[in-house]
Amino acid sequence: MLLVVPGPDPEPWPTLGPQICDLIEDRAIYGPGSLQGEPYEIDPEFRAFIHRAFEVFPKGHPWEGRRRFKRVGLSVRKGLAKTEKQALLAFCELHPEGPTRFDGWDASGNPVGRPVNSPYIPMLAVSVEQVEELAYGALKYIVEEGPDADLFDSTLDRIVRLNDHGRADGKAVALSNNPGSRDGARTTMNCFDEPHRLYLPRQLKAHQTMDANLPKRPLDDPWSLYVGTAGQPGQGSVAEEIHIEATQIAEGKIQRPDLFYLYRTDDDPERDLSDKDERIRAIAEATGPIGEFGPGQFDEIASKWDRPGADGPYLERVWLNRWKRQGDQAFDMKKIKPGLCRSGERIPKGGFITLGFDGARFRDATALVATSIDTGLQELLGLWNAPTMTT
Repeated sequence: MLLVVPGPDPEPWPTLGPQICDLIEDRAIYGPGSLQGEPYEIDPEFRAFIHRAFEVFPKGHPWEGRRRFKRVGLSVRKGLAKTEKQALLAFCELHPEGPTRFDGWDASGNPVGRPVNSPYIPMLAVSVEQVEELAYGALKYIVEEGPDADLFDSTLDRIVRLNDHGRADGKAVALSNNPGSRDGARTTMNCFDEPHRLYLPRQLKAHQTMDANLPKRPLDDPWSLYVGTAGQPGQGSVAEEIHIEATQIAEGKIQRPDLFYLYRTDDDPERDLSDKDERIRAIAEATGPIGEFGPGQFDEIASKWDRPGADGPYLERVWLNRWKRQGDQAFDMKKIKPGLCRSGERIPKGGFITLGFDGARFRDATALVATSIDTGLQELLGLWNAPTMTT
């Protein structure tokens, strides 16, 4: 199944996409991996994604030439080089000849692109190490080993674009979940890698801070790119928020959305995944038209379900890009009813529960709470106040 929102328009929008694709295929290379260092070739689905992601408002519109989408999301299964795709679009944003911003119309009425002024591209992940190994690491390799290496100065934590005089003229930085350090940043493009891993309060705060930085440079039409796989439902991750919003757009609940989202998954969630042939078909559907990267690849992936102790929901999540609760997640948050503590209700005898203990050594209360795995209902089993405290 392929979910693309917003869906097709009666008339195609103007787009800078063809110029972006030309820059990638003329000046970019594959990042670390089997094809590293070779000229990059854009597959048809990625090309279509780029064309949609860089749509601009048409001539005569009050927002003529501005980006149609301020946020762009790509959600595909593990192993489809999605992190490299994020690095390539960041490469275009950083490149001194990157046609990422509107600069007028040509004689045929097509939009013409120009480089962004002094780009600033924070690339966020769970930790700096993860950014350096994933999107930032891929971008670093592309600029260092590509044909335009002399246009950049790169280190382990920043990649600087150089102007004609060899001075800094913009940069991309590896960034972990520390929102305060970027509170004053003047961002032109946010990169969020594996946003399904961003669900802790500090990580959500970092995302909120980075998103709030975008309006600081209205003349430069800043935007955000989210690239990853499906997460666990109910975690409240950044990826889940984006996915829910995309679903609402598809249902017509949001008018004039500023989010473009492409989500590819298996088309039949009721497949019998105990059948290896069915798993292979599911993997093929979740992969899309690009197909196998090597003979027998889908069969090899499908074999992972047969290993003793295999976590089926995890495999469905990463290889079929399904939103699934993993086996090590205590609660299915989508089944938990609103209000975890409901006065007067009791957990039925024999119910499957967990116990939460809040102990204290000094001036505090001690409590023991039972939580039903099935419903999320919480029951206070005991509360012991310190002698100086009142109930």
